[in-house]
Amino acid sequence: MKNEITNQMTIANTLFVKVQHKYGNRLIYPNCPLSFAFTDLLGTKTLPSNAIETIKGMGFQFKVESEEI
Repeated sequence: MKNEITNQMTIANTLFVKVQHKYGNRLIYPNCPLSFAFTDLLGTKTLPSNAIETIKGMGFQFKVESEEI
């Protein structure tokens, strides 16, 4: 039971994102409702590095979803 609760908390605190490189810049795009909510709050389409550090400080984790072929 305890592991199930811990797993649910971990999933609830995980933001899924995609990383794209454009014109030499690394851009972090939201890829789940929670990460989209943060970009809405920030008024941006991507998550800037300073916002990522702040979000991590709040106890959230980031998982990068890779592109499948």
